[in-house]
Amino acid sequence: MNAGNSLVIRAGPKACAIIAERGLSPADVSTIPGAAGGPKALGLGGLDTALFADWLPQAPRVRHLVGASVGAWRFAAALRRDARLGLRELARLYAAGRYPPRAGPSFVTGQVRAMLAELFDGHDDDILASEGYRLHILAVRGRGPLTTDAGVRRTLGFGAAAFANLAGREHLRHFLERTIFHDARERPPFLDDAGVAGNLLPATGSAPIRFDAFHTHAVPLDRGNLREALVASAAIPMVIEAVPDIPGAPAGIYWDGGLIDYHLHLPWPRFDGLVLYPHFTDRIVPGWLDKALPWRKARGEWLDNVVLVSPSREYLARLPHGKLPDRSDFKRFGEDFDGRHAYWTKAIAESERLGDEFLAFARKPDPSRILPLCRRPQQSGVPSASRPARIACCKAKAEESIRSGSALRCRISSASRKCRSACAYCRRSKRSLPACCSAVSRKSSKSCIERAWATRRSKKGVEISCRPCHCITCARRSWFT
Repeated sequence: MNAGNSLVIRAGPKACAIIAERGLSPADVSTIPGAAGGPKALGLGGLDTALFADWLPQAPRVRHLVGASVGAWRFAAALRRDARLGLRELARLYAAGRYPPRAGPSFVTGQVRAMLAELFDGHDDDILASEGYRLHILAVRGRGPLTTDAGVRRTLGFGAAAFANLAGREHLRHFLERTIFHDARERPPFLDDAGVAGNLLPATGSAPIRFDAFHTHAVPLDRGNLREALVASAAIPMVIEAVPDIPGAPAGIYWDGGLIDYHLHLPWPRFDGLVLYPHFTDRIVPGWLDKALPWRKARGEWLDNVVLVSPSREYLARLPHGKLPDRSDFKRFGEDFDGRHAYWTKAIAESERLGDEFLAFARKPDPSRILPLCRRPQQSGVPSASRPARIACCKAKAEESIRSGSALRCRISSASRKCRSACAYCRRSKRSLPACCSAVSRKSSKSCIERAWATRRSKKGVEISCRPCHCITCARRSWFT
């Protein structure tokens, strides 16, 4: 593979301005998010090591680490006295796990607790009293039908939550509450500024805070709840047992933090400096139940100071099976534990190239490599551009994409047109498509959502690819995968 094409770097407007003015300096980085994603974290091992063992120590300062699920595990491992060894041990133990094809939640939970005990026993003080880092762990507390982790009620509760989330992300608040187990010395700034947007004033004790649709509980971390918080943050429903009554937290049962904050779409501008986000993909999906909803993605001012660093498609194409490790590998390999271990170990070794490329970019940043992180939503009352202007925009972005090899996309407003198409995968659903276009078509066989593309030629002779609506008929099977 040619040097310099393993990473995709995207940034919000404020982050772009900072990098253009003084480059990418570790002194500017105040916050690092870590998304949920299970085995995908193995594919970022080399990047994490480059950040925590080589780059960030060049400019010591207090930094906030905000993690959900395996993201919290990555950060806790990096906070061991030897960050390089901690991250290497996490990758080794995770990849070596053996789970029979029909392993129940009790078995998986026992394996997870044993792994965390081997990884963190004797290192609690390193994590809780780190001089330069503040660890914040995300979990969710069940409400209503999700106050139990047993039987039909739990299953029906998550089914109802999925349908409520389909109607609108804000409706998920009737089933789940966010809980942040934060460093006892300093809370993340978005909690202390929770009243800025006019929601609710900051609360003390167990009273909930609210900076978006979800109630948020703030619980200080200590030796009594650190391990339970790490388990709860990764408690995938019906895979790992929920954690009940965590010390210091409101009574109840706690699940995977990714259910609400899958890719951590949080008010990052309330942190000073840059938010450096090593991520598995260049798309930010707000919640775990939003994975099958292509229209549900992060955008807006919360991403202004974010720098998103993720593997490129060229890099992924060179990996075994053309992807990062993920949970589907348990089914793919079945009882072939050695085969899965060899595949994951290969992905871990390859990830060192991600770290090397990031360090090279940080030494000599190339602003032309930085792509926009998101398109800011159009403000109400502001007229959209004329149709010829929009078509010209698409054409310009298409030409730029061809030159740069990137996949820039340009949206066309609803004033332009709508096209209709049947789902190319299940051939059942024929619905009006949203009026968003892509100057560069994508090809994928992962799901009907990505396969059903309808290409039309406008009157101006410019090919526009319109992405269809989510097909409920067959995409529903991916809600709990």
